[in-house]
Amino acid sequence: MVINDTHRFVFVHVPKTAGTSIAAAFGSLSGNNTHLVSSSTKHETLWDLHQRLSRRHTAEGGLAELSLEGHFAFGFVRNPWDRMASIYRYLLEARPRPEIDRVHSFDDFVRRAEAGESWIVGLHSLRPQTDYVAASSLCGQADFIGHTEYLLEDLSTISIRLGVRLDVPHLNASSNATRDYRRHYTDALVDIVGRMCAHDVEAFGYEFESRAPRRRCSGALQAMAWSSGAMEAAFS
Repeated sequence: MVINDTHRFVFVHVPKTAGTSIAAAFGSLSGNNTHLVSSSTKHETLWDLHQRLSRRHTAEGGLAELSLEGHFAFGFVRNPWDRMASIYRYLLEARPRPEIDRVHSFDDFVRRAEAGESWIVGLHSLRPQTDYVAASSLCGQADFIGHTEYLLEDLSTISIRLGVRLDVPHLNASSNATRDYRRHYTDALVDIVGRMCAHDVEAFGYEFESRAPRRRCSGALQAMAWSSGAMEAAFS
């Protein structure tokens, strides 16, 4: 996540959506507020951010600098089937979790995820993308949701909105970045990931056969308006 008080924006880093490159670009701008960024994860959701700042606001006597009112919040999303294949490839290549040694194939990984294997479902990358940008009664949803499939175009829109110029490096790309993700899938796996990522598929207009969405968001997602009770239940 990047929080900037000069240009008044919050970048929400959804895992496996070119977020490292985007964060590096926006992180190079002047005015970034590193004191408000979570020290425990770079993948904090808008909900979690507002909850955390609300607690600090109360504990520290209502300090004005904890308010993000007027900041432009944005994040990027990605085709869920493509993203799932990328998550698996990243785990194989970077090996951040030793448990990956027990996984025999992509098919095995997806089925373990569907079965709720704790270390897999606990990954930030497996959390639905809607979780990162959805609204609640306590905080507004993202003002702009871009697609990695239209990365440069959507970044241009955001840059114009914020009045900044960006140089976006290509960072943290796994070797399957240009591969056809569809070749990893059987019909059964297509259905499993579709069910697991149903909220993302519906909210962002994706389908299996095409990497690019059939219906672009590239802006505010007005249809997403979760109640605080639903958010708490989803995150518990």
